[in-house]
Amino acid sequence: MSKTISEDLFRLIRSLTPSEKRYFKRFASIHSSVRENNCIKLFNAVDMQEVYNEAAIRKKFHMEKFCKQLHVTKNYLCSLILRSLESCHYSLNAPLKSALRQVELLYEKGLYKECAKLLHKTKRSAAGHEKFLVVLECIEWEKELMQGGLVIHGSGNDLRKLTGEEKEIIRKLGNERSYRNIRQLILRHYRINNVARNKAEAMHYRKFIKNPLCLKEGYALSQNAREDFYYIHGVYNLATGNLHESYEKQQQLVRLIEQSPARIEENPRKYLSALANYYYICYLVNRYRECRKVIEKIRGIPAGSAKMQLFIFIISYERELSLYINTAEYRKGLSVVKTIEDGIRHYRIPSHNLVIFYFGISYLYFGAGEYRNSALWLSKILNDLSYKESRPDIYSFSKIIQLILLYELNQTDALEYFVKSTYRYLAGKKRLYKFELIILDFIRKRLSRNVSTQELTVAFRGLRDRLTAISRDSYEGKALNYFDFISWLESKIENRPFAEIVKEKIIRRGYAGINASPGNENAAV
Repeated sequence: MSKTISEDLFRLIRSLTPSEKRYFKRFASIHSSVRENNCIKLFNAVDMQEVYNEAAIRKKFHMEKFCKQLHVTKNYLCSLILRSLESCHYSLNAPLKSALRQVELLYEKGLYKECAKLLHKTKRSAAGHEKFLVVLECIEWEKELMQGGLVIHGSGNDLRKLTGEEKEIIRKLGNERSYRNIRQLILRHYRINNVARNKAEAMHYRKFIKNPLCLKEGYALSQNAREDFYYIHGVYNLATGNLHESYEKQQQLVRLIEQSPARIEENPRKYLSALANYYYICYLVNRYRECRKVIEKIRGIPAGSAKMQLFIFIISYERELSLYINTAEYRKGLSVVKTIEDGIRHYRIPSHNLVIFYFGISYLYFGAGEYRNSALWLSKILNDLSYKESRPDIYSFSKIIQLILLYELNQTDALEYFVKSTYRYLAGKKRLYKFELIILDFIRKRLSRNVSTQELTVAFRGLRDRLTAISRDSYEGKALNYFDFISWLESKIENRPFAEIVKEKIIRRGYAGINASPGNENAAV
C-alpha cells in the first residue's frame, strides 16, 4: 500500500505545472497548521527528486514526528494537492453547482423568495452555456417550489409550461448526445483504420453519416451538437478522400468555436482538437501558410494543466514535423529532433503518438540522406509490437520502408528474407493492396539480386510508371501519404538526391499536388 501511495504521490507532483506548484504552496500555507507545514516540506522534497526515493525521504526527515507515520502524511498531501487543483482550475461547472447547493440551503431555511431569485439566475446562466443537466436540475427545483404553492420568478406559476420546457431540454440533451456518439464511433474507427483504401472501407465510413442527424446542420439543436456535426463530416471526408470538402467543414468548425472565446477558455482542449484537425487538412490540400499560422495558434493556447502542456507539445510538434517533410525541408526539420527527444523523456506520451514521432523523424533523416539514423528511428517502431495494434498502418509501411533502407545501406543480402517476412505480415493483416504487392514484387525480383546499373535503371523506370498509373486510383494512391515512393524512384533513375527531386516538384507545382507524408499523424483527435 505504501509503495502505491508513494508512486501515486510522485506522479501527481511531477504532473504539476510551475504555476500549479506555486498555487499549491499558497493554498497549503493558508491554514499555517503543523500538518500543512509538514505537507509543504514533503512536497518540496519529493518535487526535487527525479526518481522517487523513499529511503532518501526518510533519511531527510528522520528527526520529524510525521516521519513515523509517513504514509498518513502522504495520503493527506495527495488530498491537499487535489483540493488545490480543484480550486486552481475553477470552471464554469463549479459556480453552477455551488449555486444549486445555495438554492437547497435557502429552501431548507424557508427563504423561498430568495431561493426562487437565485434559481432563476442559475437556470438562465446554465441555459446560456448549454449546461442542460444543470437546467434540468433547476426545473426540478422550480417544480418543488410550485408544488408547495409558491410563485417562481419568471415561471408564470405554470407547471405545464415547465413540463414543456423540460421536454425541450431533454430533446436537446438527447440530440447532443446522439451527435457525440456518432463522433466517438467515427473517430475510433479512423484511429484504428485511418483512410479508406478500397470501396468496402469507404462504405464502412459511409455508415457513420447515414444517420438523419448528419444530413444538415439545422438538425443540431445546440452549439455542441453543431460542432460535432462539422467534426463528423470533416473526419468522414478526410477518410474517404474528399479533401476539399473536409477542408471546408473543418474550417467552419474552427470559425464556430472561435466565435465564443468564453467556450475556448472553458474547454481549451476542444479548440486544440479542432485546430489540430484543421492544420492536418490544410496540410493535405497544400495550404502551408495556413499550416504555420495554425501551429502558432496551437502554441498560443494557455496551458492551464500538465495534460494540456502534453497535448500542445504532441500536436504542435507532430504538425511541425509533417510540415518540414511535405515541404522537403529535411535538414531544417532535424533542428527540432532534440526538442522532441527531450519532450519524449519529459512527458508520458501515448504509444499512438510516439509512433508518429518515430516515423516522422525517420523520414526526416531519410530525406537528408542519413540512412543509418533513419533506420535507427524506424527500428523503434519495428521493435515494439504494440505499434501493430495502435497504428497498424504506420507499422505496415515501416516494414516496407525498412526494405528500401536495406537497399540504400547496401545490405541487399538480407532483402529476400525481409521481403518474405513483410509479405506474410501484410497478407496476415489484410493490408496487402496492389500498391504494396507491386513494390514487394519489384524488391524481391530486382533489388535483392545482382543486376547491372543499366538494367536496374530500366527497372526503376518501369516501377515508377506502374506506381504513377496506380496512384491515380483514389484508394491506392493513398499509399503515397506515407512515403513518396515515386520521388525516391526518380532519384534513383536520375542519380540525384531524393530531397532535390521532391523540392523541384514543390517549386514547379507552386506548393500544389504533392501528397502528404507521412500518413501519419492521427488527424482526428
